[in-house]
Amino acid sequence: MNAETVAIGKARAVNAGSGTLKARSIGVRPGASAEAVERKKNADVFRRDQQNKELGLWEASGHWTGLALLGAFRPELSLSRTDATPSLAWPEQLRLFALPIAASFCLFLFFLSICAMRLLQCAVQLGLLAAAAPSVYAASWGFTDATVSVNSKSASANIKETLKENTPLSQPLVLGDADSLKLILTTQEARSAKRPHQAFLLLKDSQNGLDISYPLSVKESGKSKLELAQKDLPVQFLTTPSPIDAEIVIGSFGASDPYHKLAFQLSVNAEGKKSSKSGDIERYGKLPEIHHIFKQDPQSPAVIITLVFLLATLITIPVLVASWLFLDANLNHLPTALQAAPVPHVVFVASVIGLEGIFFLYYTSWNLFQTLPAALVVGTVAFLSGSRALSEVQSRRLAGLR
Repeated sequence: MNAETVAIGKARAVNAGSGTLKARSIGVRPGASAEAVERKKNADVFRRDQQNKELGLWEASGHWTGLALLGAFRPELSLSRTDATPSLAWPEQLRLFALPIAASFCLFLFFLSICAMRLLQCAVQLGLLAAAAPSVYAASWGFTDATVSVNSKSASANIKETLKENTPLSQPLVLGDADSLKLILTTQEARSAKRPHQAFLLLKDSQNGLDISYPLSVKESGKSKLELAQKDLPVQFLTTPSPIDAEIVIGSFGASDPYHKLAFQLSVNAEGKKSSKSGDIERYGKLPEIHHIFKQDPQSPAVIITLVFLLATLITIPVLVASWLFLDANLNHLPTALQAAPVPHVVFVASVIGLEGIFFLYYTSWNLFQTLPAALVVGTVAFLSGSRALSEVQSRRLAGLR
């Protein structure tokens, strides 16, 4: 075998090896025909062209978010290409845009629902807090600028202390025989000066349970004042060995909480006075039953007195008849009067007799409350009927009849 033959054999081997490598690189089995290799190559070229078209559309639009989403849903697409970007028809563009837009819209709705739920929870919490706030931070009564002083004749014995809410004085105040206690403060509601309905100083003896209240003089601005001397205290407080509790009570109408706290203690110094015995001290309690004896009803006067007045009344009747005869009373006009106005004359005479009967009943059995209504009714009838009867008599007098 000569050298030329060996060279030709090596060249053929190299060509065969390169063909095998090309077949393997395009995904074709070694030994395949040239037509199969060509078809496979054309399919790869067409697929690569389609990928380049899709990538070219996203690059041309500059939508980097779309490129990222496209890479997430289509990982086989590569962002690097060498071919030119061809133009796509609108159905292909719509197909490419639909999936990223739908995914973005779903994410937007998801985050929007989360935000709405958070806002709803915050609104519910704020509503509950607003509903509970008035009860937690309810307004209450109190005072400020409060001072208590004990004024004595000697300047060295004068005492003046500042009072604070919910903080009583540590040492009791001593009130002597000639001393006077003076309390000055400003009432407040919800930390604003205001006049309450009630404001007083309550003195209480914790041992025997006795207490007494002294109202404060309060102005519209809330400024209150109270002056108290030892003579104003009850005798029970003058003999107690322990200090007396002095409490400030402030309250009014409405939802504000009243104030009722211990302010200071008062020690009453009554050495110059005699101690009263327990039996001499006036106390409130049950008293013995009272059996009241009412005055007896008034009785009728004696019979002699009654007969005297009855006789005096009966004597007036003949005197009246004699007067009529002396004055020439004409009884012949009686039928004419009864014919002209029978009802007024009869009713008038009957009412006069009725009044006399009422007076008789009052004297014998009736009381004043029974007599007055009956006398009022009969008197009214007598007045009306008498005026009509007198009118009839006047008409006869004007006619010249006597």
